Amino acid sequence: MSDQDRLAAWLEREDAADEESAEAAFANAYALIERIDARPEFILRTATLGRKVRLRRRRLSRLAWAAAAVAVAGAMTFVAGMAVPVSVWVVKVIALAISNAAPWLVAYSTGAISLWWFVVRVGGPLATAVDSPAAASALVGVELVGILAFYALYRIIQFENEGEVPV
Repeated sequence: MSDQDRLAAWLEREDAADEESAEAAFANAYALIERIDARPEFILRTATLGRKVRLRRRRLSRLAWAAAAVAVAGAMTFVAGMAVPVSVWVVKVIALAISNAAPWLVAYSTGAISLWWFVVRVGGPLATAVDSPAAASALVGVELVGILAFYALYRIIQFENEGEVPV
């Protein structure tokens, strides 16, 4: 029986789903395959090539790490070189803004303080006048009349928008 016949017998038994006879046919087909021993030259070439590949991989890995370190160092140098002019520009802009804003800040603060003093001078006598119960009730009455007037104005505008102005 040839090797092809043994292989065909094993495949037929596998297709028939007969596990035990398929295992026996498999063992019969591959038991007769003779072992091929590698020649010493082949082993030497394979081992040498394996060592060369491993050494090359290590060298490439080291080269990649060195290139990454150089790239990071270059980027950091570039950023540091750009940071100095940018930081000088930022300091100049801030100093310019503060120097231009300082006179206006003083001027507006002076105006605000003057207005505050006016409010204090006028508000003091008004607070004294409103402090009495009669003045307070008169002030509340005037406020209520003002609120009523604003409500009436609101209703008139509302009717005008709708087109029905009551007479």
